[in-house]
Amino acid sequence: MAKNADSTSFVLNETMEEEEDDAINGNLAANWNISSRPAENDDDGEDDGEEDDAWEMAKKKTATQKALDKERQAREEKMIAEAEEAKERNLLEAAERGKKLEEERKIKEAKEAALRKQKEKEEKERAEKAREEARKSLGTIQPTVDLEGQRDIMKEYEQSFYDKDLGGASPNSDFGF
Repeated sequence: MAKNADSTSFVLNETMEEEEDDAINGNLAANWNISSRPAENDDDGEDDGEEDDAWEMAKKKTATQKALDKERQAREEKMIAEAEEAKERNLLEAAERGKKLEEERKIKEAKEAALRKQKEKEEKERAEKAREEARKSLGTIQPTVDLEGQRDIMKEYEQSFYDKDLGGASPNSDFGF
């Protein structure tokens, strides 16, 4: 049985080698004889007219579709160009608005700074005026002495010493005895 298996495999290998040689030499390929033009229909000719009409309609449809596609593409390109132009215009307008707002802000800050300086100046002038008036009023003050008031104060002061010495309690009562 082993001999039989070896002889079968030998025959298969030879067959494969022959097929490979034929493939290399070009003998194995089938000749299908395909022509570049289809065979003419020898029918009654009515189909040819219908096919021609269908073919013409298909050509017209294709041409119409191409024209529509070109128009659509042109519209899309126009829309894209308009959108780009609008975007550029909006960016320029936004930049101009930004510059304008920045200028307005600077003007407002300058006005506020000027107003603050004006208020500070007015405050300084008012304070200087008040100082000057205080100096003037101090210069007009005459030193006066109220002799009667001083006598009364001295009497009360002396009386407080006499009250302790004459009418006071015993020293032991001061200490709680």
